[in-house]
Amino acid sequence: MDLSKLQNGSDVRGVALPGVAGESVTLDDAAVRAAAGGFVRWARQKLGKTALRVSVGRDSRLSGAAISQALCETLAACGVSATDLGLCTTPAMFMSTVTGETPFDAAVMITASHLPWNRNGLKFFTAAGGAESADVREILRLAAEPAPEAPKAEEPKADETKKAEETKAEEPKAEEPKAEESQTEEPKPEEKPVEQPTVPVTKVEQPAVEAPAADEVKTENITVCIEWEDEDNAIGLRPTTLAVTLSGSDGQIYSAKIAEKDGWQHTFADLTTRRGAEVIYYSVDADDVTDYDKDVRGLTVTYTCTAQPVVDEQPAADDENLIDDQMDGDPAEHPEGDLPTVTETEDGTVIDMGETAEAPVEGEEANADKPAEDGELDEDFTLPEEGELPEEDAEPEIPEIDFSTLSVAISAESDVVELGGDMVLTAILTGFEDLNYTLQWQFSTDDATWTDVSGATGDTLVVQLDESNAGCYWRVSAEVFGWKTLPTEQAAQE
Repeated sequence: MDLSKLQNGSDVRGVALPGVAGESVTLDDAAVRAAAGGFVRWARQKLGKTALRVSVGRDSRLSGAAISQALCETLAACGVSATDLGLCTTPAMFMSTVTGETPFDAAVMITASHLPWNRNGLKFFTAAGGAESADVREILRLAAEPAPEAPKAEEPKADETKKAEETKAEEPKAEEPKAEESQTEEPKPEEKPVEQPTVPVTKVEQPAVEAPAADEVKTENITVCIEWEDEDNAIGLRPTTLAVTLSGSDGQIYSAKIAEKDGWQHTFADLTTRRGAEVIYYSVDADDVTDYDKDVRGLTVTYTCTAQPVVDEQPAADDENLIDDQMDGDPAEHPEGDLPTVTETEDGTVIDMGETAEAPVEGEEANADKPAEDGELDEDFTLPEEGELPEEDAEPEIPEIDFSTLSVAISAESDVVELGGDMVLTAILTGFEDLNYTLQWQFSTDDATWTDVSGATGDTLVVQLDESNAGCYWRVSAEVFGWKTLPTEQAAQE
């Protein structure tokens, strides 16, 4: 078996119990004993000493007791004084290496944090802190080698052996037995091999924890929620009810209608979550909605609107060429031939302009005999040069954005999230109130290479934790495009 596959960051983790379809046991007795041997080698090299005292603790997982026994037996076989502390917390195991009258040289905690019931793992500690990823990699490399032997008792030095022989020579010899006595020889005592000193394994007694009875049933209320990302139904496409389905790992299926009047949530009462040693998990699904993308995270279904609002278009003019020419400053098109001599106004008055209307007069002569009217331009008016605006119409100077005043932080809804549960992260933005910006959530497996989370551009990120993302890093980036409200406009409004 490739023990390196058991590394998960700075821990050793694997499947310790059967019972989940498609998951074979990887952290078996042989793997635990091999890892214990690698740990002993690593600890002796790191601490520079052979005689070690190691504490062993575990959480309440079903596989913890068996793994603890295999660990302690292997540590003792390697010549390590092991103390089984039983049920403990991870911080307590580290503290066992730094507190007390005689702190332990190292400690091993048997736990798999938030992973499912069939998983387990190992955490290693010295007084300097927890083992890093590189340390665990070295421990598993050393684990592939045969387990280290217990240190042998020191042989007497040559000088001590010589002195013992001289002392024996100086001792008076015993009298030789007589002939009759020499014929009867006493039997010599049987020689036995020198035994190695046994290394004690200290057991700290813990109160017995009874396994759940086979017929014991635990029930809980489970609440399913619907969330909408559609700007408060701005387009009006959101339905008023949705059908949801809740499926249990025991094959049971429950359904319900969730309505807007109920706050888009429904509670399924008294559902079985444990039957004896079997833990029952639940997953949710809901109807598809037209023009919405559906995302299921834990017991929450989020719908994101993909439709765009319809923009009213201005009706096209009957004669586009006429409008275009007028906008470009060219004279409007007129029918060929003479101008009309008779025209009729809206009130029915007929005006006769003679046989042929005179052509329009252009240039300065057009207004030569026309009296000035209010609102007309005087003779001294001159148009501004191209690109030049009157002083009162000039655009205000746009100030630069001071990025030193902007900050982005992340707040987690919960410090601990179980595998299969929802991790909720919220972006806390400071100084972005008057800016146009977009957000993008990202994740990384090594805190070096980052990948965008598809569709995650809101203030809140909801991630359902599983084996593929439990050890990932998360962050949010903000891209600023410019001012949404200029500081001068904001001051004027205030």
